[in-house]
Amino acid sequence: MIQILYSGKTAPTAVALRDGLKERGVQSVACWRKDLPPITTPPEEVLRVNWGRALTHFSQDILYLNHSAPVRKTDALRTMERWGVRLPPHVVGDKLITRGSMTRAGQKMLVSEDSFSTVHIPKSYEIRADVFAGKVFRLHVKTGDPEIVAWNRGDSVSWRTFGGLAMVRKAIEAFPELRESIIRDAIDQAKTAIEALSYDFGAVDMVIGPSVEDEDEGDVVFVLEVNSAPSLSDTGAGLSRYCHRILRTYEGLSEYHEAQH
Repeated sequence: MIQILYSGKTAPTAVALRDGLKERGVQSVACWRKDLPPITTPPEEVLRVNWGRALTHFSQDILYLNHSAPVRKTDALRTMERWGVRLPPHVVGDKLITRGSMTRAGQKMLVSEDSFSTVHIPKSYEIRADVFAGKVFRLHVKTGDPEIVAWNRGDSVSWRTFGGLAMVRKAIEAFPELRESIIRDAIDQAKTAIEALSYDFGAVDMVIGPSVEDEDEGDVVFVLEVNSAPSLSDTGAGLSRYCHRILRTYEGLSEYHEAQH
């Protein structure tokens, strides 16, 4: 039995995962949003996939994927920083005050609760790395208009996706200006970010831009955030790859429980 635990915002992908697993022969798979689902089979035959839901109660006899997900972005930043993940210069606080250089008498002063601010990195590329069980299995490389800060809001985004054993070589061939060392560093940063947050899977968003510490270092990788419920196309290769890895975990349940005892 596979139980996909999701929140309201992650419902479309959770349903797509359920349908994809059914197509792969899983007879008992269901999505649950509110209360934890009942256990109608032995616990050692159950896999719970936490697709971006905040969990407070756990059964010790059941294997969870993303037992820890999700955490608040402010907490995630603090944790990744302790682990040495390279982040843009940032400020995290319970209450942040943003002022313009000409602010007077409190005018145009913004107060934000439980928030963070980061320095703008003039990026040349965006990279998203999908990680599952400690391995990066897919890279997305994006380019866009340098005048647009958030490329996902613009119309000029161009991106390619690479997977498999040759994904690094294919990415370099498609984007010759990307050094292999940059891609390798992005892979390492992504794996460290996932490990820092104790996730089993997730999509790590990064940007490539000039170093803020050493001007001679050139472009480096900065981690922006980790998505514990990445958006996936209903019929795309990303959905298929996640389904494949969830299914492999499900098929290895007996070996997992034997190792625990």
